[in-house]
Amino acid sequence: MEFSRLNDKLINLISAAYALYMIIFALGFFLVILMLISNLWGMSVPSYLILTPMQHMGMYLSGILLISFVTHPLRKNGAKWYDWLMGLAGATGGLYIFFVYPELMLRMGITTTLDVVFGLITIFFLLEAGRRTTGTALSVLTLIFILIGLYDAEFDISSLVTRIYLYNVGIFSTPFQVATFMIFIFMFFGALLSEIGVGKFFTDMAFALTGARKGGPAKVAVLASSLLGTMSGSATGNVVTTGTFTIPLMKKAGYKAETAGAIEASASTGGQLMPPVLGSAAFIMPLFLGIRYWDVVIASVIPALLYYLALYIFVDQEASKQRAYGVPKDQLPPLRPLLLKLYYLLPLVVLISVLSSGFSVEHAAVASIMAALFIEWFTRAGLRKLFGAVFTIFIFGIGFMLASSGLDIFSILVVVGAISLFITMGIGVVLKGAEEMTSIVVRSLASSFKSVTPVAVACALAGVIAGVLAYTGLALTLSQFLVQLSGGNIIILLILVVGITILLGMGMPTPAVYVLCATSVAPALVEMGIPPIAAHFFIFYFGILAPLTPPVAITAYAGAAVAKADFWKTGIEAFRMALIGWFIAFSFISKPEMLILPIKSLSLPAVENISFGVIASVLAALLSGGVVSGYLFGHLSILQRISFAVALAFLLISLFYFEYLILVALAILAFLNPIAIRFLKKPDFSQ
Repeated sequence: MEFSRLNDKLINLISAAYALYMIIFALGFFLVILMLISNLWGMSVPSYLILTPMQHMGMYLSGILLISFVTHPLRKNGAKWYDWLMGLAGATGGLYIFFVYPELMLRMGITTTLDVVFGLITIFFLLEAGRRTTGTALSVLTLIFILIGLYDAEFDISSLVTRIYLYNVGIFSTPFQVATFMIFIFMFFGALLSEIGVGKFFTDMAFALTGARKGGPAKVAVLASSLLGTMSGSATGNVVTTGTFTIPLMKKAGYKAETAGAIEASASTGGQLMPPVLGSAAFIMPLFLGIRYWDVVIASVIPALLYYLALYIFVDQEASKQRAYGVPKDQLPPLRPLLLKLYYLLPLVVLISVLSSGFSVEHAAVASIMAALFIEWFTRAGLRKLFGAVFTIFIFGIGFMLASSGLDIFSILVVVGAISLFITMGIGVVLKGAEEMTSIVVRSLASSFKSVTPVAVACALAGVIAGVLAYTGLALTLSQFLVQLSGGNIIILLILVVGITILLGMGMPTPAVYVLCATSVAPALVEMGIPPIAAHFFIFYFGILAPLTPPVAITAYAGAAVAKADFWKTGIEAFRMALIGWFIAFSFISKPEMLILPIKSLSLPAVENISFGVIASVLAALLSGGVVSGYLFGHLSILQRISFAVALAFLLISLFYFEYLILVALAILAFLNPIAIRFLKKPDFSQ
């Protein structure tokens, strides 16, 4: 037991150290501060302190591989000496890039024996880290593509290593760059918000607003997951966070265990669609499309709101079907005190403000971190207000100094945001009674780095596959094959793309699925005339829904574990619920204006297309809910469910060909639902 505790402390210490390196050096704040000092005092910045992005990625990879092996050991009873040894061996590949890269740039194209040795070490341990952290599927697929790449390189190992290890292609390509410079800092942002109680605030707010309603706990799950999705972007994390409270309450209110777990899993999955912090794949999308992350945030608004509206409609009808009741009002948190805590939204307000002002994703996150710390210094129970005053004096003093050097307000916000972490830790160490603030930061640093390891490993492996697809020409071949297979029919092509995305997503994390499909499948959609943002968002959308799909339904498995329910039944239930949201993706493919970005000017046709897509999506949610659950304002007969399925088919066709068919679908819904039947039924006067 003592060894296990020591093991955990060592892992946390190393994770926090790597996280601090990322914030100080990789995000450029240390260099900015040195440059400011040099401008003020006429000093020059030493060249050895100016590191390249490739070196930062090398250092990051070394930490990711080390932590992967010791947090996902071979045996379940904790990391052993051989896990540490393998982790350290794997870390050498990243450290080699860190130390050798300047020399590597000078001998561009010349590969040494040492390069090949460390390249093979990195590839081997990366594959094993992938197997441990994300499952066998991605590692096996990567190995297959490595063999394809080796064949294309005419079995020249030196050439293969050069392609996928030494430069910013392969392992260190776009996906891993995003994991290094964007995804990590948002993981830290989410971990810090969770530590200071923002997650609990969102959950309490959801309970206060919807807990007493019919099927209240299920509606709490939907609302709380949507709110948590604004800051976490993690489906499984949302299940564990909100599901701990909502699932037992759903069961108590009358829901079956499988249904309760499935509702929470479906609701938490939507968190990756919820702006401003979407799933990790969303950070990769701007680099493929050549747009800002803020543009992706804007594009996600309507699909995210529609997804949660569809899910809310479903759980409302499911509550009627299962006669599930709300939580007694005396067991709910009062709303008035929660409204006085709306200051917890300040970090999100800062995040949106900085993003919309054109700053980078990582800078927006750091500015928001400072806002979160500022709140905690003044609101945490047991902390003297004097400590908050000391923090504020330091922050404003440094801000004033930066303003004197000519920096604009947002640049100051970003630099001071990074410094605020160290001020917080420093005050916590120096002043008695403020130690907990240091602990909060250190815990957030450690937990965020441990949490990001599976995502970063998946991004590195996906980069290898994408690299092989690119330089062998397989990406173009697959794209052309899909267009030919569909016969030029857009609906058939979309169904093929959905099948590929869901199939890949059963065994791989969303970032890996997105990268593979963006490289090989998205060009086929664009070739058929679909705007690039719509094509990529379509893939992103189904890559997120894929983990709800059995047999490898990770999110549904988490819901089943919390609910103590059968995994298969929970997975099937979650998949059925997710079907309600499928139609939304087809809507924004046919009406790209729903993503807002394709709108060049606010014209009547644009408004009509958005309105049509939204109305069709809501109508589809009603119809598909009836087909899936057999209940819509009352129990449905087999004939009614078949009729609703036919109406759904008409609705899908109306998106692409005959828009008037939406009226047929609406008519079927209007005249075949139980309320209309009861209303139109001839009264019986015989009694």
